[in-house]
Amino acid sequence: MMKEENDMLIQFGFMPKEQSELSEEMKMNMLDMFRNALTNELMKHDPSTGEIFADKKPRTFQEMSELMGNMVDSLNDMGLYDNIDREKPVKAQRAEPKYNIKDIIERIDNELGSRQMLKFNTVITDTDIFDSKIGGVPYMPKDFEYPMGKGNYEGMPLQLIAQLNFERLPHIKDFPEKGILQFFGSPNDADYSYGMDYDELTLQNGFRVIYHENIITDRSMLLSAEDMPPIESVDFPFDENFTMLLEPVLTECKPTANCFEFYSRLLKYCGERCGCQIRTIKDMINNGFSKDEIDGIFQERRNETTCMGGYPDFTQDDPRFDEKYADCDILLFQSVSENYIMWGDCGIGSFFIPRDRLKALDFSRVIFTWDCC
Repeated sequence: MMKEENDMLIQFGFMPKEQSELSEEMKMNMLDMFRNALTNELMKHDPSTGEIFADKKPRTFQEMSELMGNMVDSLNDMGLYDNIDREKPVKAQRAEPKYNIKDIIERIDNELGSRQMLKFNTVITDTDIFDSKIGGVPYMPKDFEYPMGKGNYEGMPLQLIAQLNFERLPHIKDFPEKGILQFFGSPNDADYSYGMDYDELTLQNGFRVIYHENIITDRSMLLSAEDMPPIESVDFPFDENFTMLLEPVLTECKPTANCFEFYSRLLKYCGERCGCQIRTIKDMINNGFSKDEIDGIFQERRNETTCMGGYPDFTQDDPRFDEKYADCDILLFQSVSENYIMWGDCGIGSFFIPRDRLKALDFSRVIFTWDCC
């Protein structure tokens, strides 16, 4: 153990000067006991702050020293530092949960209800221009201008992410019953965004959503593989030659735990239950809700599937917590990392639209977002 660690234990009264020659293992154990005692005192008087320190895992002496210094400062600010039991430090324990969360989940489920969803089984095979699919040659009349990037993506041909032929899919409420809907993204992007605009998720410069209401069946009038503009997928979830058939299964989807609709209600109703403001999962645990129950909900309530409709899933956060996107309440399409498709590091790509615009077949306001682990 370094001299600084000895000095710190002596300074804070956890190791007498005459014991400064103890074994390294014993000194490290004392250092860890010191940290546990500090955490225990904080947890008794300020659980929120105590949780923050308890979750930190210092790997070096410098990190340990800074962490303990901050803990001591916090205790001194509260006039609690002298309360620490240096003889029998106790490892910090979370309080027993006071509140049951199951009835809150039932309330949210009753309010939101399940949603119809087309879950897509994905099959790697050759696809046709009329198929519902990921990648490949899009359905495109020859007299239709091929989607090109705008702004920072000016002059760049966009690549087909997915195509949905509603005439070959089971119908879902509010979705079209005919026509083809397409999603395009940027295949060659310096900031690895796939065409998503981080500042304005509805800006269709690097991505595009196109709806063909009436399908032309005369192939001579449609774009072929030979007519396609040159596309090189330098950075895209899959390469330019990849294609995959989407085989639909009509099902129901319960609200997912990390979607805006569910999570915002969960925080609100838990706050009402305990009589305080709840902003995070940590707040819920600190105010008497079971960590195990909460963890179980977030593990069970997932929708890690390629789909249309239903409730979305995220590896990070739902961007619709930003109120400027809250109107985009319908999941148009979701693609997960599977079968040679990789959104960043095992992520998910999603498109959202306001319900009234979907019913009006107006795809000018669509969120494109993706995130990963």
